[in-house]
Amino acid sequence: MSESDEEKARQRVHELLYRKADVAVELAGTQTRVARLTQEKADLESIRDRRTIADLAAVNAALVTEAPRSRRAPAPTPKAKHDVASAFRDRYITEKTRGGWTEQTKRQDTRSIELFLEIAGDKVPSDYSRDDITRFRSTLELIPTNHGKHGGAVKGERPILDVIEDADDEQPRLALKTLKRHWTAAKAFLEWASVHSTKDAKLDPDILKKHKWSTDVRKSQHRKPWTTDTLKKLFASPLYAGCAGADRSQRWRAGDTIIRDAFFWVPLLCLYSGMRAEEASRLRPEDVKEVDGTWVIDITTEGHSRLKNDGAVRRVPVHDTLIRCGLTEHAQEMVRRRADQLFPELKPGGVDSKLSHEVGHFFTDYRKAVGLYEYLMDLHSLRKTFATLLIRNGNRIIDVDELIGHDSTSRVEQKELLHSMTLAHYYGGEELLRLKNIVNGFDPGLDLSHLHLNAHPRR
Repeated sequence: MSESDEEKARQRVHELLYRKADVAVELAGTQTRVARLTQEKADLESIRDRRTIADLAAVNAALVTEAPRSRRAPAPTPKAKHDVASAFRDRYITEKTRGGWTEQTKRQDTRSIELFLEIAGDKVPSDYSRDDITRFRSTLELIPTNHGKHGGAVKGERPILDVIEDADDEQPRLALKTLKRHWTAAKAFLEWASVHSTKDAKLDPDILKKHKWSTDVRKSQHRKPWTTDTLKKLFASPLYAGCAGADRSQRWRAGDTIIRDAFFWVPLLCLYSGMRAEEASRLRPEDVKEVDGTWVIDITTEGHSRLKNDGAVRRVPVHDTLIRCGLTEHAQEMVRRRADQLFPELKPGGVDSKLSHEVGHFFTDYRKAVGLYEYLMDLHSLRKTFATLLIRNGNRIIDVDELIGHDSTSRVEQKELLHSMTLAHYYGGEELLRLKNIVNGFDPGLDLSHLHLNAHPRR
């Protein structure tokens, strides 16, 4: 390389070094500026944040200062819990026993207290109303006299409302003396529980005053007749529209089986003939017969040793609906089988050994299972529905009493005549036709064609 070339090379290197130095200086300046700008940005953001916080604090302080006290009400104090009536029961019984109660008094008053708690409800004393007390007293009037007898213990027995529903209308109810004893015992317990309750849980003493017994009112008047709508629901339910099987637990499950036994027939007989449930349950096959061309049901002392009264002996024409549903065929089939009962599947039950005992229990449980349960709109109410509609149709009460076997004073002459004549003579052809027309006039507004034998195979 010549000297001139070396000189040029050195100059080129120096130029490159100078440029690198300039770039380094420029880069350093840029970094300094970036650092300065970054710091300035941070300072600005800090100032902005402090101002924002200050502004928010000022706004919040203003809101707190301006807010009315009602908006900052303290949390409500939890309501104090009070003892319900049953919490006082054992203490009350113990105290009274120490005070001289005999075993009989202890047993009777304990039962009265249990009845009150079951009927009026188990509540804090201050929560009881006059309606609760009225309901307790009126329900007592409906309790049959045999309830709790023959070993009927408080524990394990059926609910009192079910017991009332299963009782016949004419079955004797508690005597006034017993009603007063139950009331006196329940009232004394309530007053004692109130005394031993906290100040704000005490009973209103006025709800215990000025109550009267209505023992002069016929117990059957408490029954509620079935309406057309509720009857339609009943006969559209599995028992009559098709159930899952013969077992009782399958009767309220939908299926394709219709079983024409006592559970099927007894409600129909109560509704379309006005019979008592026990009368229908005790029928013999030969009690359903044809007389002078008219199908009738004989209710006599021969097959019904427990008839309610002399008026219960009667001959009731069979409603055409029952004939179409197969009642007469069922009776003839039982005659061919030489059965002693029209419904041989029924066995005596309950303290009175009634054949209707099982039917009554089933019908109550069934109505609950299918959503048709209403207190005192029960099996016996079907009989009341029959009588009520016949009277509304303009029929004479004396004729309605004749059909349902009601021993009214208006039937004295008929009863005297009946005692001097045979059933066949008294219920002759013309009289049967007259009564048949009255019975067939009963129309609850139902379409039971799905139950007619020509529409459904017999099962």
